[in-house]
Amino acid sequence: MIGKITIALIAALIAFIIGVRMIAHRAPRPDRLGVAGSKLLPCPDKPNCASSLEGLEPFPHSGDRGAAHATLLGILKTWPRTEVIQTTDDYIHVEFRSRVFSFIDDGEFYLPEGESVIHYRSAARMGHSDLGANASRMSDIGSTLVEKLK
Repeated sequence: MIGKITIALIAALIAFIIGVRMIAHRAPRPDRLGVAGSKLLPCPDKPNCASSLEGLEPFPHSGDRGAAHATLLGILKTWPRTEVIQTTDDYIHVEFRSRVFSFIDDGEFYLPEGESVIHYRSAARMGHSDLGANASRMSDIGSTLVEKLK
């Protein structure tokens, strides 16, 4: 009796995960991304976004914008479940995917000319809360960047 219930629960869990992953893959890329007025766009009014323009510290660098950009891009290219979507001299857009459900978060990095910082914004495409995933990821990327720039 317990064996059949266990098998049914496992099957239901697998079906749930597959269903959520299918929905997550269909989330369209936002059309409002990028830099406007020399700033990244503000976060939506939901607790699923982390931004250096809204309370978090930007990533510092030595002032060599090209070197900072190259180092950050190298980190992002090897970051787990991350795809680089767009890169220019002062901007990088990536898509981060969550491990289990493949939810997509859009990560943006802006290196303003004449400043020794990298501003960032990372927001979930779906849902209301990300349980701090974007803030934690940005903190980890920032720590890795600072270490590599030493």
